[in-house]
Amino acid sequence: QCAVNYAAIPGMEVEFEDDFDGLYANLVALNRYLGTEWGYNYEQRLYTPPFVSFADPDAALMLLEEIMKIEVPKVIQTSTGPSMHTSPFRPENDRFWSICSEAGIKLCTHLATVTRYGAQGLEWNEEEVMLGDMDAFQWAFYYGDRPAMETGGAAILQGWFARFPQMQLLLSEQGTVWVPYTVRKLDPAFLMGRRATWGTLDRRPSDYFKDHCFVAPFPEENVDRVVEVVGVKPITFGADFPHGEGLPEPVMYRGQLKNLDDEATRAVMRDNL
Repeated sequence: QCAVNYAAIPGMEVEFEDDFDGLYANLVALNRYLGTEWGYNYEQRLYTPPFVSFADPDAALMLLEEIMKIEVPKVIQTSTGPSMHTSPFRPENDRFWSICSEAGIKLCTHLATVTRYGAQGLEWNEEEVMLGDMDAFQWAFYYGDRPAMETGGAAILQGWFARFPQMQLLLSEQGTVWVPYTVRKLDPAFLMGRRATWGTLDRRPSDYFKDHCFVAPFPEENVDRVVEVVGVKPITFGADFPHGEGLPEPVMYRGQLKNLDDEATRAVMRDNL
């Protein structure tokens, strides 16, 4: 039994948009703290991912080198969505991902209270704000689902999984409402003959998702709908109580899996992660 423990600050990139030196200095310090005080792989059960920004490929490699001096992590974390206006999956980062693939390091993301998606509402006369001040329109369209959809879609359609078949992606605290729609939207793009951004896809995007992506449903979501589309393998239990993404007693979540058999329930609650 194990858990991924998020202790980094997933929205911090936004604060350093014009100061990459400051960004990477802060990340070196943050990751050093996590690695020395927590450990990235405590007892090979509690995985606390260091944070990496891909704003600068050389600086990202420097971060990885500093991280691995302390300990080779089981998983690293990056922003949901673009990393400072650029994709973490672009070829300039392939050396980084080659090292991760060889070392068995996976990738995870976590929802953030402030991301670049908030600025996109400006074209709808919606002021850019943080989560606590978002109105209904901003919350619905620029928080949660869309960042997760685009990150998972980019990992698949930009050819990241095709180029690095050992890599896997955990999308945490972003729910699963978006999964059935996204998976069914990606497949036609491939079946119509549209190419991957970099590299070549050798099978349906939905198959890449089933083999490489993991998602954690919120307590109120219809898990059966997600299982119908992608099966049980990509689904992992997640909790963040007392936030709304968790329940007072984690085992209470079994009630949401009442239509799954014992083997599938154990997979979601424990084995898949």
